[in-house]
Parts: sequence; structure tokens; C-alpha cells
Amino acid sequence: MIISAAFHPVIISPGMRTAPDSVDGALVRTTTAAELVDGDLVVGCAQEPTYASMKRVTTGEDPDGKTAIVVGEFFRKPYVVKGHATQAGWVSFAKDCFVWRPDSRILYVPAAFL
Repeated sequence: MIISAAFHPVIISPGMRTAPDSVDGALVRTTTAAELVDGDLVVGCAQEPTYASMKRVTTGEDPDGKTAIVVGEFFRKPYVVKGHATQAGWVSFAKDCFVWRPDSRILYVPAAFL
């Protein structure tokens, strides 16, 4: 059986906000907004693919786009997903929370790690 998996390492660029002291950087993962579940800790975003990563797709070195390297930034204050909901093409992680596109890349610590 062959299993395909996307690999999305994240680069935190100089000058960008790094993880708050309360967040163990070794536990941080990336996923899309649509894949988060209640209890996950949202710690930042990873929205922009690097030029090198995009070039690999356009030159055919990564034809499926399965390997992406994105630039990320941590939030000042992490928050826990409570009431994850999708409505009209947008995802919210809590009542009265900022909404995300379902395919937006999120820096998070899985609930199982907390």
C-alpha cells in the first residue's frame, strides 16, 4: 500500500515573531484550518510558500505540490480551538473568533500533545 503525505516544513524568518515562552517549539506542527479539531492550540500561521518551494512545483521537481516550504509567524497569544465550525466556506475556531479559509496553513500544537 502506498500512502501519499504532504510535508510542510516552516521557516520562521529573521525579524518575525518567534514562539512565546509558553509554547514548546518541538511540538508545533502545520495543518490546514479545516483539519484542526477542538482542543488544538493555535500558535500562528504559515501562509506564504517560499520562492524555492514554488519553483520546484513549476519546474516539475515537485509535480504534485506535495512538498512545500512555507514562511510562518507565531501569534503573540496562542488560543485553544473551541467550537470548530465551517460555514459559507470559512472556518472559525471559537465563537466570535477570527475566521480562516479552509486551506489556510496553521501553526498549531495538537491537542494530543497538550
